[in-house]
Amino acid sequence: LNKLIVETAEALEIEARPFRSLMGNNSDHAPFRKLKMEVAFFLAKKDTKRIHSPKDTLEFVNPEKLDDAVRLIMGVVEKLDGV
Repeated sequence: LNKLIVETAEALEIEARPFRSLMGNNSDHAPFRKLKMEVAFFLAKKDTKRIHSPKDTLEFVNPEKLDDAVRLIMGVVEKLDGV
């Protein structure tokens, strides 16, 4: 899955790279990772201080990065679907 994400990002000219989780096993991905499933993060910065905290608010959302994430997800789903 992550290889497909990177390939799709390159085709769409979206900056993306694979990385190992820096968040341990206490985030949304933990149940999937526990089942040995690949996981993907859409993280625009390495700054994770606000994630899952009262300071995790819309004012910190970067609209351009959100658009990139949506386009990337749509591109991956289309490739998986054979579109």
